[in-house]
Amino acid sequence: MKEYSVLNQGLKVLNSSDFWIVIARLHHSALSEISTRIRQSLDFCFASILTTSEPKVSRKYDRAGNLYFVVDDPKSGQRLSLGSEREVRIWLEQRYYSRPDR
Repeated sequence: MKEYSVLNQGLKVLNSSDFWIVIARLHHSALSEISTRIRQSLDFCFASILTTSEPKVSRKYDRAGNLYFVVDDPKSGQRLSLGSEREVRIWLEQRYYSRPDR
């Protein structure tokens, strides 16, 4: 079957094999979009599961070799630099273990 213009509008009639090629491309495009959305949803789910709300405390040393502690608090979004383990414990107790009614 030949391709021909319909009403000189640039519209073409496809033969059956070309029709199925177009359908396959559309199908592939739709599947690609669906798989991308599924992957994004799974990434979000895994990130939510693996992300903890507990603070992370890291030991660091400055250029002079002095020890200090960095506390990343995902609950508040804060990042603190504290000079001693005692300061970290006090901050943790105040932030996580004190009751609001006290």
